[in-house]
Amino acid sequence: MGRHHPSSEPPNPPPHGTDYVAWAVDFADLSLKYPNFVAFTIDDFEGNLDTFTPSYVKEMRDAYRAVNPNLAFIPTVYGGEQVPSFPSFREFVESYGEYIDGILLPYRDLDSLENLPTILEAAREALGEEKILISFIYAAPTSWHRNPPTLEYLQKAIWISYLYADGVMLYCLPLVPAQPNYEEYLLVKRVYPALSKWPQIDRRGLIETFNLLFEVYEDRITSLEAEKNRLRYGLYVAAAYGVLMTAAVVLERRRRR
Repeated sequence: MGRHHPSSEPPNPPPHGTDYVAWAVDFADLSLKYPNFVAFTIDDFEGNLDTFTPSYVKEMRDAYRAVNPNLAFIPTVYGGEQVPSFPSFREFVESYGEYIDGILLPYRDLDSLENLPTILEAAREALGEEKILISFIYAAPTSWHRNPPTLEYLQKAIWISYLYADGVMLYCLPLVPAQPNYEEYLLVKRVYPALSKWPQIDRRGLIETFNLLFEVYEDRITSLEAEKNRLRYGLYVAAAYGVLMTAAVVLERRRRR
């Protein structure tokens, strides 16, 4: 999938700068040359709606579809239910749904996946079943989160994305051993083939099973954490008691001298 920067992320590259109609036509030309080029996106789309008005996006769509009617436009939408100051997914689709083929939806919370199912469900409800929903998961630090996500986070994010969306994109996934956090790639290498072999069955049932399994899993982790804390507390008490008894014995010996 091709990606282009919005005007809010200068510098705007040649040859077309901020002429997004011309860029879209170029993408369409490339898609005819390279059959695996099936879609393109524009980053921070909903943060630049003054530029990307519905009429302008329609102009883009008319231009690139005149070249390749099968090319898809899937804008990157960070907001929706994640950012209250932005339009909801429903409001966004009501304005732009006629001119887009789906949404590329980055998930912003790199510490918790608690809200990912809810956000993906809101986007799916707004898009309907005909348009594409791709979950965008960060595999690297960001400007608002300086540490990479944990392997546990990535694995669960991939599963959730598979259940609630049509696809998942991992941003800045390391691909060679020399890159930091290469173990992320090894995780994806194990998980993706397994998911690709799953039959197309009722995902609602899978979602319920998934939620139940992770609820049990997380309860077990919580229980183990509590047990670990109890053991740690017991060791601290034992160590403190040992120090006090040793000190008492030393003081008693000095007194007898």
